[in-house]
Amino acid sequence: MVSIFEKSMVEQCRSNDLKTLELGLKMKELKLKEDELALNLDSNNLNRSKLAMGESKASFKAEKFKTQLEDTVHDELKKKCIDCLITGLLIMSSSLLYGAYVYSYERITEATESCTPSTQESSSWWTPKSVVSFSSRFHILWCQVQVMSRMMFGVLMIFAVAYLLMQRSTTSSQTMPVTFILLMLGIGCGYCGKLCVDTLGGSGNVWLLYWEILCLLHFLSICWTSALFRILHGPVTASQTTEEKTNFRYWIRRVLFYAILPVFLPLFCGLMPFASLGQWKDHFTLKVSDFNGTEW
Repeated sequence: MVSIFEKSMVEQCRSNDLKTLELGLKMKELKLKEDELALNLDSNNLNRSKLAMGESKASFKAEKFKTQLEDTVHDELKKKCIDCLITGLLIMSSSLLYGAYVYSYERITEATESCTPSTQESSSWWTPKSVVSFSSRFHILWCQVQVMSRMMFGVLMIFAVAYLLMQRSTTSSQTMPVTFILLMLGIGCGYCGKLCVDTLGGSGNVWLLYWEILCLLHFLSICWTSALFRILHGPVTASQTTEEKTNFRYWIRRVLFYAILPVFLPLFCGLMPFASLGQWKDHFTLKVSDFNGTEW
């Protein structure tokens, strides 16, 4: 009985040892599964971080592309505005000369004839006639030079500015500085142009009013190009094939802008100082009727 009991106890101890070993192995297995879950969790967090980084990178690229696109379209709009300014200067100068030719021919003649000395001008008995003749001719020449330079200086200065702007727009991608618009165009050309228009027989104040409006529009287009682009084209998007629906179509805005800035406003600036709108209407109507009459 004792040997059987001892054997039973030994077997029971072995069974307990095996169960203990089995529990230890299960604990290790559970520990490995826990580590595997932790690794899976870390892997998922890493994938999430990669996805977030990819989204951030894609968003950064999209924002960078949008910024580059905005800079490109804004630079193109600035260059178009400079081209419109050059075209407007040429049209305004041509219309200014035409208006002076049509309505101020007598005024120009009077201005040049005022340089002719009076025939009753007295001279000293001791002064030689050759000296008097030379002095008189020099006085006439100097007076005519003053009158003609005053007439043409404003127009020549505007042509010179147009040439400089044309050279600047074709040789470099830099935009026109604000100080150039304010000082050179608004003040310098404005003062010289007013003297020129007054001498030609027109209203210098009317010309100066249209000139300052023209310079102000270009000043606003250079300083607030993004706002001007939004008004003319709408918001900047990667695809410009579709336009945002508005009550006032964008293409109508562009047509009005590019018709007023380089064409109509410079024409008014050059023609209105010499005659009213009704007088110019009658003048061109007469020209058209005469042209049609000569054809028939």
